[in-house]
Amino acid sequence: MGRKGTSKSTVEKTLKVRYGIQKKRTFWSLLFAGLLTLILNWNNIAPYIPIGIKRTLDIELLPQDLVFDEADLSELIKYRQYVPNYDTEIYVNFLFEKTEVEDYIEFKIFIADTGIAMLERPYFYILLIAPTGEAVSTFPSIGYISSFQKMTPWRMEEYGDFYKDCLSVETGGVQLYIPRDTLIDGNGKYVYTRQGHLYWSDPATIVYKFRIEDRPQWLGKWKIYIFVYDETYKDRFGNTFELENFASCSIAEHNVTPKTSPPSDKHITTLAWILIPFLITFVFTYLGIYSQIEKYKDKLVKIGNVLKQHWIFILIVIIIVVVQYLFSTLI
Repeated sequence: MGRKGTSKSTVEKTLKVRYGIQKKRTFWSLLFAGLLTLILNWNNIAPYIPIGIKRTLDIELLPQDLVFDEADLSELIKYRQYVPNYDTEIYVNFLFEKTEVEDYIEFKIFIADTGIAMLERPYFYILLIAPTGEAVSTFPSIGYISSFQKMTPWRMEEYGDFYKDCLSVETGGVQLYIPRDTLIDGNGKYVYTRQGHLYWSDPATIVYKFRIEDRPQWLGKWKIYIFVYDETYKDRFGNTFELENFASCSIAEHNVTPKTSPPSDKHITTLAWILIPFLITFVFTYLGIYSQIEKYKDKLVKIGNVLKQHWIFILIVIIIVVVQYLFSTLI
């Protein structure tokens, strides 16, 4: 009876030890696979996170009946480019490399003032040109363009001391009042309405979007024209001068392709691209990498102790890298 009891107790202890090792091994394998998957697939994973690192404000551009086309824009560029001492850099960042039919072209813009004379009351217009050369939408809305005069300055609004110099924008059935600086920077606060009351938002990155309808003539290369103006131009001495030219212009191109899969399959495909590498990494880590970690455990502990001594420097480097990454995503 004594031997049987001892044998049973030994088996139980052995099973507990093995279970503890397997549990530890599984935990670290899952953790490593999860972190690696998160780093490599951040752009695909971020939309599924309810509370992201940064907020976005979606402004949807709608189809319009416009009386001008790309030829008119070319005429405008030919005769109305260049303002002495004024210059800007216009950055356009598409969220996706290409867009399928019945999906959205989505992009962000950021305008940096790089001229000798600084912009005081800048404004811009976004014009979407279909592959046919037809102008299909603008932001803000503009009825016509002319190579003889500036595009119309924005009609800005104010409400007492609550908000000033804001552009009224309606998107998704919500009335917004967006400050000029927020529109120029592509990021910042704005005023929104809810149940008849006005509220200031948290800082958000503006994302412009336009839905591609299922039209054969909309397949191919789209162009996005952006024209930047100042309401009043001044020379380097501060004297006002009359000029109908734009301060800067940018043309970005984006491809629209036929639909390759139903919208419902898109999320399934994205999840598959995330989960399959995760499972492969987990299995590979569980079977191979973890055993190597156990084998060189003492050396890794020594390395860990060295890193621990310099943790402040390492933390500063990590913070710098993260800040640089977040800043680059805002552009």
